[in-house]
Parts: sequence; C-alpha cells; structure tokens
Amino acid sequence: MKINAKLGGVNALPRSPALEKLTSAPFMIMGADVGHPAPGLKNQPSVASLVWSYDRFAARYEAMMSIQHPRQEKIDELRTLVYRAVDEFGNRNKGPPKRIVFFRDGLSEGEYAGVGNEEIEDIKGAIDDIWRDKRLNMGKPEITFIVVGKRHHVRFFPRNRDEADKSGNCPAGFVADHGVGNPAVRDFYLQSHGGLLGTSRPSHYITLRDDIYRNNTDELQDLAFTLCHSYARATRSVSIPAPVYYADIVCSRGAFHFNPAMGYDAATFSSDEDAFDLERWRKNFKDRHINLAMKMHFM
Repeated sequence: MKINAKLGGVNALPRSPALEKLTSAPFMIMGADVGHPAPGLKNQPSVASLVWSYDRFAARYEAMMSIQHPRQEKIDELRTLVYRAVDEFGNRNKGPPKRIVFFRDGLSEGEYAGVGNEEIEDIKGAIDDIWRDKRLNMGKPEITFIVVGKRHHVRFFPRNRDEADKSGNCPAGFVADHGVGNPAVRDFYLQSHGGLLGTSRPSHYITLRDDIYRNNTDELQDLAFTLCHSYARATRSVSIPAPVYYADIVCSRGAFHFNPAMGYDAATFSSDEDAFDLERWRKNFKDRHINLAMKMHFM
C-alpha cells in the first residue's frame, strides 16, 4: 500500500456529500503540525510541517517542512508555506483553489484564541500575497480552519452490548456534539475508528473559522469522517483525518533531514547556558529531493 502511494497510485477514494460539495470547485485540504524535540533537549529546533492535497478527490498530498525555535507551537513560516502550496496547486491544476480546508493538529485549549487566530491571519496573508503577485482578479478562496485534538480525557461508552462493536467500544462514526463540548467554541467529538483493544479515544474537533460550510456541524462531521478513510497506510478508518496523520509523519521524519553531525534528537542534554542558533540548524537542514515532488515520499 505504501509503495503504491509512493508510485502515484491511490488506494481508496472515499465519497460523501460533504466531500462532493468541495469537489464542485477547485479545493485544497491542508494539514499542519509541529514536532518538538524529546524532553530534556533544550537547544534543538522544532520541526513544522504542512501537507496539502492536489487532486480532486483529496487522496494525494504533497509535504513541506520548516524548522523554528524549540517548543514553539505557532508555525513561524506558515505564511510562506501556504504561499508555496497555493502556487504549486495553481501550476498543477491550471488555477488557484476556491476553497481551503485547514486541519491543525497539536493546539491546546489555551492556544485557540492566540495561535489559532494568528495562523488564520497567516493563511489569509499568504492568499493576499499570491493574489497580488500573480495579479489574479477572481474571488479569493473560502477558508475553514479546524483544530484536531487527541490529548484529552473524554471517553464514550455504549449503553448496551447491542450498540457496541466487537471490542466493546462505540462503533466507528460515533459523534457527540451536545452536552459535552466547550461552551466557548464550536466543537464536537468524533470516534472515527473501530476499537481493537481497550477503550477507544475519540478525536476532538474545534472549528475556529468556517466559510465553506457556514458552521453546519453535520457537514463538518461528515467531511472529517470521510477523510479518516483515505489514509493510504490502512485498510480501515483511522482516528484522525489523513492530512493530520500525514503532517505528523512528516514532522517525525524531520530528524532524517538534518546533517547527522548536528546530533538532532540524540540522547544528550544541553545546558541552559548553550545558545540556540537557528540559522546554524537551517544551514544543516535539507528538504526533500526535487525528484520526490508530488510523490508522497513521506509514506
């Protein structure tokens, strides 16, 4: 399955009304994450990733990386990454997207108003920049920004055995959007995967901006559940949407892009007096080879 994806194949094409709504016009699905060095490693950079779809079925993705100061959750170069992604999408599809759905992994509840809104402004800024540079006179794309979280203690249980799956958990596709959410934001819980062992943990989705579905929670749930079926490494639905999964994989692969002499993620502990030199790390970081473009090399 991984080889097929790397060679340009597609393992599955999930369909749903929410995804069909997107396919009526050019669109991009984006996923972003930030990976941090191991605990105790204070003077090593964090790796940020952005993945984006470039086909009309949201099944194939390209990936980009950037490095930034340690343990910083906001993606410093998001504006540049989104600019590059929209530009490459336009070159491949003979036109810019009209809709962008952005899934952001890793934000805590206290970062919604700060980091989340700042990154939304970065996305809007990137769109403004490329519209100005390319002298485009068409309307700018609608943006939907969703935070996906797994670090919580919420669990759901079926009321009786008849409503449970084989592992005793709620079946894949279970949604909770009333009575358990955050009163300050629009959110829902989606348990998109079937349990194998133990108690399944649902994913928490928080909508910070929704121009596309106009805060129609049912359609957002439908889209999220659909994308959980397009993960190219699995034959069943997974716990988070595929672009979020891919962004996490790209971050974890960041260690392979540094010069080995830098000792990234090595089991050494830095003293507080050591100065962090971001430019030095950037000079010893290499992005993927140009021949791997549009080939899902991260699989």
